[in-house]
Amino acid sequence: MPGPRRYRGLLIGNADFPRDPNGLPRLHGPLIDIDLVYHALTDEHVDLFALEDVELLVDEPIQKMRERLDAFFAAADRDDVLLIYYSGHGMLDVHNKLYLGANDTLKSRLRSTAVSAAELNAMIDDCAATGIVIVLDCCYSGAFRSGDLAASVSGRGRYAVTSARATQLALDQTAPGQASPFSAMFVRALREAETQDYLTVAALYRQVFEWLAAAGGQTPQLRFTGEGDIVVARRGGGTVSRTAGANRAAPLATLVSDGMRRARTEQLLDGMLQCSNLLGRSPLPYGFRGSLQLLTQVMSGVAESAPDRVPAFARSIFSWPFIASGNVEALTRMAEVVAPADPKFAGRLVTDVERIMAQPHGEADGMILADAAAAIASIDMHRARKLAVQAERFTRDRPSHSGEHRGLTLAKVAKALAGIQPDRARKLAAEAERHMTYGERGSRSWTARNRLEMARDLRRLDIEQAQRLVVEASGNLLGFNIYDERNLPHAVWLAGTVDPWCAARIADACPDGGWKAQALAEAALAVAGVDKERARLIIAEAVDQAQSVTAEEEYESASFHIARATAAIDPDRAEAVASSLGEQYRSAVMLFAAAQRLTELHS
Repeated sequence: MPGPRRYRGLLIGNADFPRDPNGLPRLHGPLIDIDLVYHALTDEHVDLFALEDVELLVDEPIQKMRERLDAFFAAADRDDVLLIYYSGHGMLDVHNKLYLGANDTLKSRLRSTAVSAAELNAMIDDCAATGIVIVLDCCYSGAFRSGDLAASVSGRGRYAVTSARATQLALDQTAPGQASPFSAMFVRALREAETQDYLTVAALYRQVFEWLAAAGGQTPQLRFTGEGDIVVARRGGGTVSRTAGANRAAPLATLVSDGMRRARTEQLLDGMLQCSNLLGRSPLPYGFRGSLQLLTQVMSGVAESAPDRVPAFARSIFSWPFIASGNVEALTRMAEVVAPADPKFAGRLVTDVERIMAQPHGEADGMILADAAAAIASIDMHRARKLAVQAERFTRDRPSHSGEHRGLTLAKVAKALAGIQPDRARKLAAEAERHMTYGERGSRSWTARNRLEMARDLRRLDIEQAQRLVVEASGNLLGFNIYDERNLPHAVWLAGTVDPWCAARIADACPDGGWKAQALAEAALAVAGVDKERARLIIAEAVDQAQSVTAEEEYESASFHIARATAAIDPDRAEAVASSLGEQYRSAVMLFAAAQRLTELHS
């Protein structure tokens, strides 16, 4: 029976290599691998590793990876048992020396941007602990040409377990949501390998080897230098003393998920901010409405996942050519999105709107004041009511305003008052609809678009009224076939905020060509929230429509919309679709894809 020992683990998962995406493609398994290993090591039935003694290192740059490895070994005492688990890209240089990839590794600069086996050995040689286990599940871009991978990190008093022979590829996950084959068997052995009282590294390796051999896959390796064996798991009959970490203060799933989520969130946010800054260099190719949609999705993800970073992203977004700091519609949209996460910042944005509105700005003032009221209704009802009253008075006092303009403004006032004065809001909503009457044939398409805008504003106050408005507007758009094709994607987007299936019908009835491809992509984006399989089929239709486009600019615009819709279903695929687009389109798709990953990560 082993004496009192402290078991400590450092689990390193590197899945993204953004500096060298061609040489080091993104991996899907590593984060799942170390998540599962963490759960297995700290399982109460294994009962050797305390929660606080197992550290996760997820997609970190080389400098931090080196620092954490050095600190991990330097803090060890003689009786400690240390376990290093690495899942990611493993590479050989021209001298067949092993390197482990970090988040910022460049395959052409391994010595300065990756951790070498020689570095790892030097840290171990200086470590006081006499029991060290190194597990390498290395997935790399090309087969190793020669050399014994386990021998690269073996030494006195240490085990080296590797997922494959030197001439074999270590496989990444074979299906979404699964670990790599080696990690899956490693975790299974920790939990299930048959042994009496204690599971040693040698026994664990034998079980993993048998399972992988039976599956006909890669061949793991084991090398040990020293005496005896190292226990890594307990079975029901034994008891093992630990010097620290006996208390388990929180559920395992919560602890590991939170740790990995924070690391992944920071990585995604850093990449998003970089893409956002790129978009400030030249005009966005998809216009103001598209920019507003991108603003909404990005800031929604940032506000939910990292409220402290809202101001930094806001500064970046306000550098976009179509989202200038003086654009009041962009200010109110951003205030509405971030208000729940950062009320003070949202309040400052609304103050900017009020300041701008103090200057003469034409007949859009009432709508903008109403939008500002809606933006802060959830955080400052008194101020929201005051702005709503001003907006209503503004539009009623101006006879020059058309009936439709007054209707749109009153709908926005109703939206602002929905949670403050619901009865008043419903009356205003009914009055707003009465102002939206269809006139001559030439103006019907414009009225239909305005009804879609109104439906979007009223959907949270009265979903039945909003759906009725969408159905009526759709009938007018499709029945007369007179709507400007360039506005069809936006009309589909508006309809999709209320009724995704109605949006799909509008898109399907559009005339063939590039604008239909864009409209179908907008419909797929709306449908993805309720039926991803149907959204995939709509995207396939959009791709078919785009293939018929001969104008290069129109084709690229359609491809952007398709990639953006794809991001809602499969962010990785979206980035692949966007790889052939220009820098501005590509950066926008990367932003959409990262925002979707944030949403999935925090859902």
